[in-house]
Amino acid sequence: RKKLAADPWTPEKLTKRSIKWFLYLIASMIITHSFLAYFVGSERVFEMVRHSPTENPTSFIVILVTTALVLFDFGWFREQFCIIACPYGRFQSVLMDEHSLTVAYDEQRGEPRKEKGVSADEQGDCVNCRRCVQVCPTGIDIRYGVQMECIGCTACIDACDAVMEKVKKPKGLIRYDTERGLEGKPTKLGRLRVILYSIILLIGIIGLTLVVSTRDLLKVNIVRSSNTPFQVIEDGKRVINHFKMNIRNQYDSTVHVVFTVPPEHAQRGNITLTTPVSPIEMEPQSSLRSDLFVFFDASIISLEKTVISIEAQVRPIDSAKETPQTHRYEVPLIAPMSSTR
Repeated sequence: RKKLAADPWTPEKLTKRSIKWFLYLIASMIITHSFLAYFVGSERVFEMVRHSPTENPTSFIVILVTTALVLFDFGWFREQFCIIACPYGRFQSVLMDEHSLTVAYDEQRGEPRKEKGVSADEQGDCVNCRRCVQVCPTGIDIRYGVQMECIGCTACIDACDAVMEKVKKPKGLIRYDTERGLEGKPTKLGRLRVILYSIILLIGIIGLTLVVSTRDLLKVNIVRSSNTPFQVIEDGKRVINHFKMNIRNQYDSTVHVVFTVPPEHAQRGNITLTTPVSPIEMEPQSSLRSDLFVFFDASIISLEKTVISIEAQVRPIDSAKETPQTHRYEVPLIAPMSSTR
């Protein structure tokens, strides 16, 4: 790569660079679209890709900016990201102590390294080939001790072991070890910071388990339609509110979803619901969009916001006799002021 970069521009160099940047672009787009899918679902991402960017301007801008940033990192920033932007090294330097296992150079065995002025009888095992520096993605010299920029990739270990084999010396000049281990002293495993970190990690695992186990398996985002938020019918006595729903089925089976109004709310103002399809059939781990129309008497709307609850009853498609799971969501109703007087 370095040789190609130093060569003059030729058709061969242009072809190789073009292929490289094209592959970088493809990889960047895959990463950014996967990132977007975490928030909107993979089905929604595939749907947006098949339509014009003007239909989803916000998502398109997010993808455009994120792709440019990832491409910039792939193409140029690279190891500078590890040194400048990545917080891993900062956390690592705070969390580690002399008992922490890390990639380390055995100075007692390797020094003095091979160089001018050092006789063969005096020099250590390090032949000063600099292979450990050449393979390091962040360009550090591990022989100067543990450094913040080290990402623990162990490329220097592999490179040094290969050289040790060639010069007929034991492997492990650069190895996983602790500072105390390099000094020939015992390493303590059960120390206070390890216990504290383990407790914090355990709390995090328990919290994540609770969140996952108690999550709502049917996620419904209800947003008022911007086109026709409400309509007045029956000479101003009845009102229709129009909502858009984004439904996500996180059950492991195909389900039927039916939206209803609880009796205590339905009786308040003769409230009924209508969806284009009922029941709504959803595949496992799938998403879809649907319309929701709420019909109610205009008289229940006051100067204060009127909020009702709607229920989504979910039943597995292959078990019609099973008691449906009920999920409740709140929906604010609106009507023109003239209809509420």
